[in-house]
Amino acid sequence: MSEKNKEGFKYGVADLAEQLGIQPASVRVQLRNKGIPKAGKAYGWNTKEELKAVADKVRAGVKEEAEKKTAPAKAKGEKKAAPKATVKKAAA
Repeated sequence: MSEKNKEGFKYGVADLAEQLGIQPASVRVQLRNKGIPKAGKAYGWNTKEELKAVADKVRAGVKEEAEKKTAPAKAKGEKKAAPKATVKKAAA
């Protein structure tokens, strides 16, 4: 873990990114998407419990987004679309 950052927090975005295994820029995007407020001018947390709680929220958001991007499964008995018919030109 990093020493206290310039805002005075024990844990920052870099620590959260390390815990989640993603880039700090991606962490900041996820924090904004989840509506997690900054503590002043930057994101920061003073305890491991606070950091873990935020990490859990971000992980939940990443999982939800991944589920939205996957194609829905077809219902049982649903058939694939028939191939397009081709028109043969008659010889003149």
